[in-house]
Amino acid sequence: MLILSKHLRRLQITTNPKSISRLLPNPQPPIPTSPNPSLYSSKTKSKKPKKKKKKNQKPTPEQDHQFNQCISNLPPRPTPEDLSLALSLQPDPFVRLRLFHYASNLPRFRHDSSTYLPVVRSLASSPSTLHDLDSIVSLALSSSTTPSEDLFNAIIESYARLRKVSRLVNVYTHMRRCGKCRPSLVTYNLLFDALLGRGPNSTINYAYMENVRCLFRQMLDDGIEPDVSALNSMVAGYVGSMRVNDALRVFHQMGGVVYKCAPDAETYGHLIHGLCAEGRTENAREIFGEMGEKGFVLGERAYNSMVCAVAVNGEVDKAVRLVWEMKEHGVAVCETTHRTVVEEVRRTGGEVEVRRLLTEMREGGILDGLACRRLLCDGSGRVSSLNFNARVGHRRFG
Repeated sequence: MLILSKHLRRLQITTNPKSISRLLPNPQPPIPTSPNPSLYSSKTKSKKPKKKKKKNQKPTPEQDHQFNQCISNLPPRPTPEDLSLALSLQPDPFVRLRLFHYASNLPRFRHDSSTYLPVVRSLASSPSTLHDLDSIVSLALSSSTTPSEDLFNAIIESYARLRKVSRLVNVYTHMRRCGKCRPSLVTYNLLFDALLGRGPNSTINYAYMENVRCLFRQMLDDGIEPDVSALNSMVAGYVGSMRVNDALRVFHQMGGVVYKCAPDAETYGHLIHGLCAEGRTENAREIFGEMGEKGFVLGERAYNSMVCAVAVNGEVDKAVRLVWEMKEHGVAVCETTHRTVVEEVRRTGGEVEVRRLLTEMREGGILDGLACRRLLCDGSGRVSSLNFNARVGHRRFG
């Protein structure tokens, strides 16, 4: 018994957590017996910033004077036509909103589309007026009188300026459900511009192009004939989403084949830019020739894309001729196009040919001295050892 008790004491000593922690090089903290989710979850609770309460804008003395003057000019019992005229003559959106709410509190006065229209257009000037715009739109859509087509289009245009796509789509849906006022060609063009009019951003085109296609199909189902602006939106959307074949399909359906309107310079510009981006220089050259036969002139982006594609394809003389054509038509040549043409000339003809080209461009007014000096630099940033003022031959490119 005495020997057994000694063994038990030794076992207690070795199993004591304090003695074990002394032996470990990096002692671990004890595991808690009660479950605590904050110790097991890796996510940290982030404190949400408190929303600042919107302070009501206090009118300035000048705004008070304008508001009182507008009220004094109104008749004792104004009609919607009188209020619409007073609102249209007032440039300050804050005074317009005050005047609108003042008329709302008058007995036996009802707003119509003519009074909503100037207020909606003035509230689309900045994102700070979005809350007021939402309240005015809610009043207009929930009123007993049906809003007019001009009011619906003004609401859609205002939300498009503020880049509130979901709101303008809701307004369009309400407009379709409305029995008296249906979307027109102007409405669809506003929707196309709102969904695709954010610059050369392919992500936007990928996200909204299917919605634009559905809207275009709804427009055709309603019996509305598209104009060249609507078809250009489709072509630009397809090009921006890298679906150039679909853009070519719409292009070949124009001019009386399916749609009555013929393509214009913007249509050709979108197609040439898309074809050059995909490396289809021969197809871009064919469309460029067809456009030249009709007397159209390309825009800046498409012209620069055409020059870069031709230069990369190895046709340096043709690219230089296109640069001089851009100068004759008054189209600006971007820095990327200059650098692409110069690099191709340097690769095929060397520094002497680059010197000759830059001299001609400087004398022709295409480049200034600083731009020529930058283009003379090689890849390492050193200025070329050639003397820029040296005399060169008289052969002209192109």
